[in-house]
Amino acid sequence: MQVIISKEIQSRFGEIAEMVKGREPVTITQYGRPTMLLMRYDDGINVLKLQAKEKMLSLLQERNGQTQPSPLSEEEMYQFVNEEIEAYYAQK
Repeated sequence: MQVIISKEIQSRFGEIAEMVKGREPVTITQYGRPTMLLMRYDDGINVLKLQAKEKMLSLLQERNGQTQPSPLSEEEMYQFVNEEIEAYYAQK
């Protein structure tokens, strides 16, 4: 995954967009801290669906009196998303 400062986005947007289209997410930083993640639209939708499923499962478990699973750390989420993206494109 590429890490790019926000000023570079302004001057290299076309090049960065092509990296993202080529299935490489880009972390955008401001003042040295990650603030945004730029990824392909389809990949972003899949992440949102995954989050929605996780939230629904958590709510159902809570409603049924089951213990709630611990949330994924940011690193675990990135790893999981990257594994899912790789598996998805390996099938095509």
